This record gives sequence, structure tokens and C-alpha cells, in this order.
Amino acid sequence: MQNNTLKQIVIEHPQLSTIFEELQIDYCCGGDKTLAQTCEAKGLDVSKVIERLQQVLNSSSADKTQDL
Repeated sequence: MQNNTLKQIVIEHPQLSTIFEELQIDYCCGGDKTLAQTCEAKGLDVSKVIERLQQVLNSSSADKTQDL
């Protein structure tokens, strides 16, 4: 995930946009940068950001399973 562009991540997983917004990461105009590049520029630990994104993805998957 760290080598994907922000734009790719949000297109594939729109629910992650809220995390980017909370972290003040521009995934629209700055969407051509990779997650790793962006985290480095903002002084964020990319592994912690990925962990947070995975938590959202995992909870989204659990919600979908419960709906069945």
C-alpha cells in the first residue's frame, strides 16, 4: 500500500478518505504522490498510517459480513 498513489488508494477504498482528511493528507490535488512519499513529507510514520488504514478496511469488511 505504501507504494500506491493516494489517488489509487481512495479510488479502490473510498472509505479511507476520512483518514486522509483527519491527517490533513491531500489525496485530491496531491493524489499522484505515493503514500510513502506523502508520509515522509509530513513527518508521519508510514507503518502507523498503514495500520490505521487497515483497521478501517478490516472494520468495513466486518460490517459487510454482518449485513449478510
